[in-house]
Amino acid sequence: MILVTTVIDTLLYVCFAIVVGALLLHAIPNGYKPEIKMPKRLISFLALLIGILSFGPLLQLFVFFYGKRDFLTLVHTLILTTDSGRVWLITFLISIVLSLFLYFVPLDRVNSIIGLGVTFFLIILVSLSGHIASHSKTIGLLSQTLHFFLMAVWFGVLIVISFFSIKKENWKTFRSWFTPLSIIAIVIIAVSGLVMMKYTVPEYQSSWLLPYGEALLLKHLLYFLIILFGCINGFLLKKDMKLGWLRAEAIIIVIVLIITGFMTNSSPPYIVAETIEHGGISPLFEKFYQGAWVPEMSVALQGTSNSIPLFILAVVLLIVQLITFITGRNPYLFLVLSLVLVLIIFLALLLSITPSL
Repeated sequence: MILVTTVIDTLLYVCFAIVVGALLLHAIPNGYKPEIKMPKRLISFLALLIGILSFGPLLQLFVFFYGKRDFLTLVHTLILTTDSGRVWLITFLISIVLSLFLYFVPLDRVNSIIGLGVTFFLIILVSLSGHIASHSKTIGLLSQTLHFFLMAVWFGVLIVISFFSIKKENWKTFRSWFTPLSIIAIVIIAVSGLVMMKYTVPEYQSSWLLPYGEALLLKHLLYFLIILFGCINGFLLKKDMKLGWLRAEAIIIVIVLIITGFMTNSSPPYIVAETIEHGGISPLFEKFYQGAWVPEMSVALQGTSNSIPLFILAVVLLIVQLITFITGRNPYLFLVLSLVLVLIIFLALLLSITPSL
C-alpha cells in the first residue's frame, strides 16, 4: 500500500509544481522568459488532478475499512465526518473550480496571478494533512506550506522551461530573475526543512537506524546535488541555455519528490528508542550492522573497515566527475556519476554507524 500512496503523492507534488510553474511564467512578461508552448488544457487537467490525487491520505483508511462497512456508509463517514475528509472535499471542489477557470479564461498576467493565489490556498489545505500540522498548527503548518510552495515554484519553473520551451531567446533576462529566486527558494526550503525536523526527527542522527531517517538522509544528500546542478546552470553555463543540464536537475528533483512521497506515508520516529523497541531497526541497516542493536544504544559515527574504502571511492568518483565536466560536459553522464556518488556516500555513512551507550 505504501508503494501506491508514494506514487500518488509524488504525482501530486509534480502536478502542483507544473501548475505553479506554468502560472508563474504566464505572469512574467514575454521579454523575461524563453518562448513556451504548453497546452492550456494540460494545465487545467493537472489542476483537476490535484484534487483527485490529494485523496491519498484517505485512501489508506478507505482500504483498511473496506469490506468491514457498507460502501456508502464508509464514504460518508470518511469524507463528511472526519477533519481530513472535509479538508479533502474542499480541496477537490476548489481544484474543480481552478481547473475550469484555467480552461476557459485567457492566461494573461492577472488571471495567472489569481490562479497562483488559488493554488497557494490548495497547498495550505494539502499541508493540513501532513505530519507537521498535527504537531503545530502555526509554526509547523507555516513551515510546511512555505517548504511546499517554494519547492513548487522552483521545480515548476525549471520543469516547464526544460520541457516546454521552444526557443532559447531571453535566456539572460530569464536568469536575471530566476537565479536569485532559486537562491531565495533554496534558503527558505532549507530553513523550513530544519524547522520541520524539530517536530518529525528531533534525533536526526539516530533516525538513520529507521526507514524514515534513512530516506531523510538520502534526501539531504540529493539536495546538495540539486544545489550543485543549480550552480552549474545558474553560473557556470550562464552564457547559453542548456536544456540537457536543466532536465538533469529536474530528474534529481523528481527523485527527491519520490523520497518525499515515501516519507509522507511513513511514520516519523519522534522518539527513536521507542520506535526501535516496537518495530526494530530498518531492514537496510540490519543488513549492514553485525550484531544486536538495543533501544538504549545511541548512534556514533566513526570510520570503519567498511566505510573508509567507500569514502575513498567517493573522492575518486568526485575527481572523475570533475574531469567529465571539464572535458565533455555530458549532463546525463554527469547525472549518473552524481547519483552513484550520492549512493556511495549514503552507504558509507550508514556503515560508519557504531553503537554508543
